[in-house]
Amino acid sequence: MKRYAEENRKLPAPDPAKPRVVFFGDSITDLWRLNEYFPDRGFVNRGIGGQITGEMLGRLKADCDNLRPSVVVIPRKGPTTLRAGLL
Repeated sequence: MKRYAEENRKLPAPDPAKPRVVFFGDSITDLWRLNEYFPDRGFVNRGIGGQITGEMLGRLKADCDNLRPSVVVIPRKGPTTLRAGLL
């Protein structure tokens, strides 16, 4: 749950010229190299591999809300949710 705590503290305030977009999810999101693919965008990756929906909800405030994004992208149900039998 604390994986991104230090990065969140170091993240500057959003730049109005580059809307902040937080990608929030599990292993699929975790593997995206957003800063490599889109270096000049306000994209923030907050994926953690192996997490199920309940764990993601537990970090929603710290890893999304507190970062003051313009948009949060949450991929649809993925393999971890299927494996956990949460459909």
